[in-house]
Amino acid sequence: KRMLEKELITDNLLRLNNELELFTHTLSHYLTNPLTVLQMGLQFLYSNGHNISLEKQLSWYKNLLDSVGNIEDIIDNIVLVSQSKNCQLDKDPIPMAFMVNKIANDVRLLFEANHCQINMGNLLPIWGEKSALYQIFLNVLGNAVKYSATQTNPQVSIESQLIDNHVEYKVSDNGIGIPKKDLPQIYEMFTRGANAEHLKGTGIGLSLVKRIMDRLGATIDIQSEENNGASIRMRFPMVSDFPTSILHS
Repeated sequence: KRMLEKELITDNLLRLNNELELFTHTLSHYLTNPLTVLQMGLQFLYSNGHNISLEKQLSWYKNLLDSVGNIEDIIDNIVLVSQSKNCQLDKDPIPMAFMVNKIANDVRLLFEANHCQINMGNLLPIWGEKSALYQIFLNVLGNAVKYSATQTNPQVSIESQLIDNHVEYKVSDNGIGIPKKDLPQIYEMFTRGANAEHLKGTGIGLSLVKRIMDRLGATIDIQSEENNGASIRMRFPMVSDFPTSILHS
């Protein structure tokens, strides 16, 4: 009986240690990008604030405050998700146009990829949780920009449509792609395509995205070939019709 109790305690400690490790990696991964953008924005204002108009300064300050808000939301959401392994996230109708455009600008700045063309299609609202959606699209768009930035003419496209009572978002790029042999393991923690080892990354982003998508009752599918870019489809279930007020926001 004592041996069984000892084994149970050991198993529980191992599980808690794994969850703590995952929690730490999650925080580190999701906070790095907005903190870097925040730092770059502050450095820009410190060096150039006296040369730009008051209106432009106020615009920069608003963006920086939005970044702080995103950081707070990310921390709150990660804590919530970590509290229960099987918890479902609350869903509200979230307008996506402003969020996606801000993320696109942030990741181009982050990866020094102003030459990357990001083509925006129709950006429908999504039934979800705001900070969870921010984390999803920060990862997916960030990967698209990062892995296509080395191309001569980097192109990223994002569009959405209603299909079978789901909002489907498709993000495509013309980057380095993912080798077919690596696709089956792409959602595993610390897994990266063999052709991405020369680029900065931890290999945990898509694993975390998959976990968040599961909590939202959503699905993600990746199609890719090495040197032929990647296409990611994300399907978010509808809860009910969207309020008219957010369809054009």
